[in-house]
Amino acid sequence: MRRLFKRRADVSILPTGGRYSVHMGVDPSEGSKLPEESVFRDACAMAGAGVWAVLPEGDWTVWWSPEMFDLFGLPRDASPPRIGEGFTHYHPDDTGVIARGWKVASTSDTPVRSRYRIFRADGEMRHLLSKARRMPPNSRGERWILGLDTDVTDLLVDEALLVSERALRFVAENTKDLILRISPKGEVEFASNAAMSLLGYTPEDLVGRNVEDLVNLEDRLATAERIRLAIAERKRSMGTTLDYRVRRADGAEIWLEGSPRPVYDGDGKYLGYVDVVRDVSRRKELEAEAAEARRSAEAAAKAKSDFLANMSHELRTPLTSILGFGRLIGRNGGLSAEDQRHVDLIQAAGQSLLTVVNDILDFSKLEAGGLTLDSQPIDVGDLVGSVVAMLSEQARGKSIDLRLHGDDAVIVLGDPSRLRQILINLVSNAVKFTDHGAVDVEFRVSAMGGDAVRLTFSVTDTGIGIPLDQQSRIFSRFTQVDSTGARRFGGTGLGLAICQKLVDLMDGEIGVESDGRTGSRFWFQVVLPSAAALSTDRSEAAGDFDLGANLKILVAEDHPANRALLGVLLEGTDVTFAENGEEAVQLCERANFDIVLMDMQMPILDGLGATRAIRSLPSPHAHVPVVALTANVLPDQILACRAAGMDGHVAKPIDALALYEAIRIHARPCQPDARRAETLAS
Repeated sequence: MRRLFKRRADVSILPTGGRYSVHMGVDPSEGSKLPEESVFRDACAMAGAGVWAVLPEGDWTVWWSPEMFDLFGLPRDASPPRIGEGFTHYHPDDTGVIARGWKVASTSDTPVRSRYRIFRADGEMRHLLSKARRMPPNSRGERWILGLDTDVTDLLVDEALLVSERALRFVAENTKDLILRISPKGEVEFASNAAMSLLGYTPEDLVGRNVEDLVNLEDRLATAERIRLAIAERKRSMGTTLDYRVRRADGAEIWLEGSPRPVYDGDGKYLGYVDVVRDVSRRKELEAEAAEARRSAEAAAKAKSDFLANMSHELRTPLTSILGFGRLIGRNGGLSAEDQRHVDLIQAAGQSLLTVVNDILDFSKLEAGGLTLDSQPIDVGDLVGSVVAMLSEQARGKSIDLRLHGDDAVIVLGDPSRLRQILINLVSNAVKFTDHGAVDVEFRVSAMGGDAVRLTFSVTDTGIGIPLDQQSRIFSRFTQVDSTGARRFGGTGLGLAICQKLVDLMDGEIGVESDGRTGSRFWFQVVLPSAAALSTDRSEAAGDFDLGANLKILVAEDHPANRALLGVLLEGTDVTFAENGEEAVQLCERANFDIVLMDMQMPILDGLGATRAIRSLPSPHAHVPVVALTANVLPDQILACRAAGMDGHVAKPIDALALYEAIRIHARPCQPDARRAETLAS
């Protein structure tokens, strides 16, 4: 080892009074060893204390006893460090304490007592207690500073543990929570008095027991693993509480919430953990009740959804035939005036029933957040004009002028069906609640900067008006103007509530103005992106689509009336009917079709199962386009169709244009070679 420090073999320390002398003398004339010196050295060795001396003159000579070298982890034959070099052994945060002590000891006779930390040669940190004092002059007139250093690291740890023990007992005696101290082996070392009230055990009963013996077996592994990880990661906190079950002395099982905190000594050695435990059985009961209530609510919601789905299907299925054949009879003409009136009444009644069904389903979807908006080009002028044209006959029947006012045509991107739904609701209400006068429908367009435009729609009537005290709740569900109006005009009371939610979904605004006596004005506005360059005349494209004899269509439909209706709507094409899903799969396996129109609820095999079976057929049969033609119109039902492998969805009651549009989009005519192969096979 390189010698870093100068060694003086002629150092003598001769305190006045002649009580003792300490020296590494080579000159016996300076003093002689007294019996007290050996006793002093032995005492220092036994205590592990080191003696040092410094002459604060010249080059500040330093002398160390052998024990000082032991304290610093240095070989005894090394040289003691000089004053400046000794600072490299001290903890950086304690160098100020040492410097102040040196200043006092070297300039006065005041005893100095200080505690500081050092780093031994092996890197271990230790706490030293140092006592120093400047001695009287010796025979040479030298005034040495004599010091005694003692390692107090273990004493400090014991003191910290004693303080923590006292604090632990103080807290334990003044809280209702159970406080436990657990050894590294998992045994209880201390338990507060709350053990009796919480677990039915006295603290003495618990001391020495392994804490895991009390914990429910199902919770034991998870709890022990959390504590093990905290210890492995040197955490002093779990971060979160632990919930686990324990068995009381009387056999009852309760839930406890624990907050275990690992404990370490000054060297980072794990000493076990302290846990603060409380009874949370009541909280667990409430959580279980809440979970059960949530399960019940979810079951009720599912039952409601299933009921709505079934109701929708059962109502839409017969309505498909009622409205479809009603349109066909009225279109073909040749009826007497009386018969035509009867057909019109059937159509009106069927349409009213369909409106009720749609209102209930739409509101349920909006309430559940299950309705999403489509985005496609809309010619606003055409859309508003089609609504006015649709309701003009109703207005003429009451001798009401239905008038349209609007700005120049504009094309925007939005959901045309939902905008149309809002307008139909507002305009039909205006016509319904007006006995004479007029209904004015108006739309205005204003630029918003960039590609956005604001559309403002208003419907003004000369009807019965809305009382001022009812205007604030007119958009609430199941609300109508008054009970008399409800009996006279009918309806679900959901229409305006649906309009409100649809406008909210579009980030728009809706409102009403009325003096309560002479008419009312409903308005709403939305901001939509412009799409002037895009074509929106999809209905014309659908209408122009030629359903020719070359188109081969398979219809899977179990309802006879609906099969008859579809036979008329698809007249001129090559149509094959299947009465259930299994038959549809068999037909697809034997022949090539351009498109399959698939009902959902059918005997033997439903539409979803049939579609999945078709998709598992060998090519090319597996790739035939399949479009749902169904009364299942809820969002999750439509998603189920997509998941089963369907390409599109058309709702019942069937809208002819929607049906033709779906066929136009999805039908893929088979290749001539495939047609010839089928002919030869037959």
